[in-house]
Formats: sequence, structure tokens, C-alpha cells
Amino acid sequence: QPLLLSPDYGQLLVARAHGRNATFSTKYDGVAITVMLRAPKWFHRRYTVMLHNALANIPPTWPIQIFSNEEWLQKDVLPLHPGLQNLRSQEHPRLIWTPMPTQLTKKKPKEIMKSNWLWEHVVAENVLVFGGNGAFCGNSKSKTRDFLEYDYVGAPWGRHHGLGGDGSSHSFRHRSSMIRILNKHPPSGAELDSMDYMYFVKYLLQEEKEKEMEGRTSKVADVATTHAFGGISDFDSAPYVVSGTQASLNWTARETLLSVCPELKIIFPSLHEPSCFGAHPNGEKCKATICALQDTLPSSGC
Repeated sequence: QPLLLSPDYGQLLVARAHGRNATFSTKYDGVAITVMLRAPKWFHRRYTVMLHNALANIPPTWPIQIFSNEEWLQKDVLPLHPGLQNLRSQEHPRLIWTPMPTQLTKKKPKEIMKSNWLWEHVVAENVLVFGGNGAFCGNSKSKTRDFLEYDYVGAPWGRHHGLGGDGSSHSFRHRSSMIRILNKHPPSGAELDSMDYMYFVKYLLQEEKEKEMEGRTSKVADVATTHAFGGISDFDSAPYVVSGTQASLNWTARETLLSVCPELKIIFPSLHEPSCFGAHPNGEKCKATICALQDTLPSSGC
């Protein structure tokens, strides 16, 4: 069916936040957010393709909101990325750039994701959080709408009997639930240094038990939903996202996964040398081109 746009949709997307803080708007169906804070060159070289991957796979009515360390972005990132600079200079109608306060840029990503400031400046209630350690899979049978009823959805993990999910790379969340948890349970002690998704899931599950006592429905993702979101056990179809390099998979399983979610190759481009693939691969030549297989590893990482 054709996408029906509301009369104010054009005004909605023109209302960008480049150079100023964005404000919450009920006009957005949802938003995908990412944080560009500080990262080594090998990581921030993914930024342009990371944004294009998200744009291609989130609903067309959803923008992307980038929370940025502007000083670092202008000085160390944009000079190396004409593509990223073009996306900014063209004022792409689906990109919202939200500069972070200076004091917040000095914190770690897990601290920023637990800040009231960030969630209060997210522009929509339905939020896809994404980063550069995974990819959205265009071949997935799962759609964004499949997760909208939940307060939190992550990839499969071994904690909390599989409920909630790992949000280290990608996750779905409700803005209001993140703010509610932050206000009810301000991070303190060890929570200040814990990963944000562990903190939020802990208290969302606590709320879930309270809701069950009141006869209300749970809103934390069940095991089946985490597998639809980021599970890799069924290679007949791609999950909604793939997080990480999947180092635990054997070669055959990883090749099968990459065949249904080739976007992961763009984020982790290990097949960059002709001797590493094709009809006549050459193991020694391939090894010589792979950073991680060198006798002396660079201090900045690969």
C-alpha cells in the first residue's frame, strides 16, 4: 500500500535541529538515535555508512537524531569524511543534529545514555538506539512496528532468563520509560559505571513484577521478541539487527549469516583484499593484509 503522508509531514521534516537543541514532538512516529562522542579513526570511519544503513531500514517517516560532540566532530571527524560533511551541509531532511553540552561530552557513552538531558531531548516516543558495532538487516522479516508495544527490546542474552535483551549495539526503547526510570531510580553507586541497558532493564523488570501484581501487561521484551530483534539461530532469514562480529560462530555459520545480512560486511569490512576471497584465495597474502593477524598490533587498535 502507498505511504500516506499527513499534510504537515513536509513541515515536520523541515523542522531540523542543526546547531540547536531539538525538542520533543508528537508529530514524529519515532526516531533512531546515535551518539557521536569520541572514537578512534578506525571506528568513526563507519559513521557515513552507519547513517545510510539506518536511513535505508527504519520507517521513512522516522528521522535520525545524532547527539554529537561538535568540537571533536568538526576538528577530527569531518575533515576525513566528505560524505558525512555532505550529509550535514545539505541539511538532509531526515537527519537531526543535536549538539551535546560541553560537560556531557566529557562523560562516557554509558553515562550519557543514563542522562536525563539526552532522553529529554530525544524528539519522539518510539526510539531505536543504534551504533557502529552492528547493522540493520534489510532482508529481515521483522519490521520496526513489531517492537513498538515494548518499553525495551534488545538482542538475545543470558541475563534475566533472556528477558529484555542486550543493548550494547542496537535496541528499541520508549522515551517516556527511560525518563521514568531515571527519575524514580537515579543512578548511584555501581550503577553509575554500569552499562545503561543493564541499568534500565533491571528497573523495567522490577516494574514488570509490580505491574503483574496489579494485573497489568509486561512491556519488557520476551525471549521470542529478542530473537526476532537480534537472534542469529535461524539463518533462513535475517534478524532485524545483527550486533557485533559474532566471533562465537564458526566459519560456515558466519558465512550463512552474512549471506542474509550482507550489511554487516560494510560495518566490519574484513574482505577488503582480493586474495582473501574468490575462486583462488591466497592464505598468506590475505593474512598479510589483516591488521589483527600482524605480529605487532598498532596501539590504536585495528
